[in-house]
Amino acid sequence: MQIKKLALAVAFAVAAPSAFATLETLPVAVPAANIINMTGATAPTKTVGLALEDICASAVGSTSAPVFIRVTDGTAAPVGKAWKCAVSAGATFSKLPGVTGPWIVRKNEGGSLNGVVPMRNGSTQTQLNTNAAACAFSNPTTATCPIGSGLRSHIGISDVSQNVFSVKGQLPAIIAGNTYVADIAIGQLQGFGVAVSPQLYALLQADQGVGAGIPSISQSVYASLTSSTNDPWPALLPNGTAHPLSNTVNVLRRSTTSGTQAASELFFLKNPCLSGAAPLGGGLSPLAAGSYAGGALNVVQAANSDAVINGVNQNTGYALGVASLENIVPASGWKFVAVDGVHPGQPNAPEWQRKNIVNGSYPFAYATYLFQNTSSNLGAALLGNIGDLKNALVEDLGVGANLNDSNGIAGDPLAPTADFGVETAKYSRQPLSECSQLINQF
Repeated sequence: MQIKKLALAVAFAVAAPSAFATLETLPVAVPAANIINMTGATAPTKTVGLALEDICASAVGSTSAPVFIRVTDGTAAPVGKAWKCAVSAGATFSKLPGVTGPWIVRKNEGGSLNGVVPMRNGSTQTQLNTNAAACAFSNPTTATCPIGSGLRSHIGISDVSQNVFSVKGQLPAIIAGNTYVADIAIGQLQGFGVAVSPQLYALLQADQGVGAGIPSISQSVYASLTSSTNDPWPALLPNGTAHPLSNTVNVLRRSTTSGTQAASELFFLKNPCLSGAAPLGGGLSPLAAGSYAGGALNVVQAANSDAVINGVNQNTGYALGVASLENIVPASGWKFVAVDGVHPGQPNAPEWQRKNIVNGSYPFAYATYLFQNTSSNLGAALLGNIGDLKNALVEDLGVGANLNDSNGIAGDPLAPTADFGVETAKYSRQPLSECSQLINQF
């Protein structure tokens, strides 16, 4: 009977959400302390969502089956996302001890630096307004809500440790009253790749003579494309293959707040890993957005990972950029190329775009870190739930088997809950040391 009531409530909300209830009150009101705000990296969003779904499914004592609802701001490249676990008021969770009743996790996709800075200075980031009457369901497990006001961040997530941003001089001073736990290893290695538009992919195949095979871009060539104002075509097509659609290559980069951008600079530009005075830590400096080489090189700043994929998923020109390997390559359209002759692995089973991350031959992968807000002014109930969710995420994502259907993600062999299964990488860098070389850990 309760399941029927839940289905009717959801159906009514689809028809007229403003006349019935908001996401925070459907079908049972979500306690204020059960709404957690997350900020930071976009690359691990898929695995975070899968982990939250796994946690929701561990509900115990709910009078209705748990319903896991995915929410975005409704745009093509959403900056605001959220997940709701709809259960009865008295439900508890075997994988989230300490939390009772329905809960919501909201996430601002503003980049990794925004997972750290709010912890230090108390700044706010916009989140979805999950209490808005304008929230609407397209089906019982998918909804949209408008972007709301700026709110405190409770959990941050980053593709790199805060050490990287510190060396680059991007971390503000800690303002009194703000405390946090930094660089909590989440237990996964996030893989990255160079995504290429279908037209440029075909040119690379032709120029390299690989037929229908996978073309490659070297670290040095991509470094040149992202740091040099030279004509990009001799580096991309050294054998002189014609590029009839356009004389322009669009190189998509991310903002300075992006962990994907930081990972790209670490890997290709050795920034800030090389010794030297300028830039901080040494290495090559990335090009800012703009047109170079008489219009042959166009650097475009993309808002997030979705925007990078949208930028290479077009049929009218030549484009490439770094994106996380969680993105599933379509049957036709953009593709990931090999880097220095090594491809990360084919998408989906059995390779899951991580085969060569696991065996150590594809090194473009970095550990993911969480940041936990411990500021006392958040209140005891909320702080307890923040800590419980942090623990649950680390527990879930540290087990390689929980990543078995996630493209581009490998288990970190140094994670406390590592199971050393087929999804766990054999190689990783030393903790908090992105500049170190991959080391065989088992």
